Amino acid sequence: MVGLQRTLQQARAQLTKTEAGLRASSPLAVADQQVSREVKYVQGGVHYSHAQLIAEAAMDYVAGHVSDTEYGYLEISHHKVPSSRASAALKAQAGICTGAAVTFASIVHHFGLPVRSVNFYYDDPAPANTPDGHVAVEVQYDGGWHFFDPTYGQFWTDSTGKVLSLGDVRAGEGSEQKNVAAFTNVFEDAVYGDDAWFITDPTTKIAYRATRLIRVAGK
Repeated sequence: MVGLQRTLQQARAQLTKTEAGLRASSPLAVADQQVSREVKYVQGGVHYSHAQLIAEAAMDYVAGHVSDTEYGYLEISHHKVPSSRASAALKAQAGICTGAAVTFASIVHHFGLPVRSVNFYYDDPAPANTPDGHVAVEVQYDGGWHFFDPTYGQFWTDSTGKVLSLGDVRAGEGSEQKNVAAFTNVFEDAVYGDDAWFITDPTTKIAYRATRLIRVAGK
């Protein structure tokens, strides 16, 4: 009996260790680890706050690992696309704006930063003239909200390099920063021109927290 109990205890311990290893190697855990390492590498060499570095590193990671063009390929060629959950988007390396926003929010939320969705509602330009929408994210740190669009690797900064809120952006403040070399942008800019015109267009309707960004694990 004693030997059986010892065997069961060893089996439970091994199972716990295996489960911990699986969690540590999940796509989202890998993202968290890389963002943490990148921030450690650059902090001290720049004047930006720790929170801003986390948000920028997270956005850069998502722009490179949640591909809008891969999503389109899967949709057309396989008729099967990943859900907008961060784990699903990162595993497939594919997602449209909701997947990118949820993944970005999940990463920065891991580091304790509050987030809220920013939903845009607009009509596509002629000749389409069809209702459309987009979702991005604002992150709260340093006493305010700061706008990031992880789909396009896009944000706006003031003269000191601090990231602005969407309200400031739509008021005409700051300079646009965009990862134009990202493959999504190479394709979308060539086909659609300014693919993010609606962000600053005054006729675009905005709703905050319309999309649930942080989900319970496994949901």
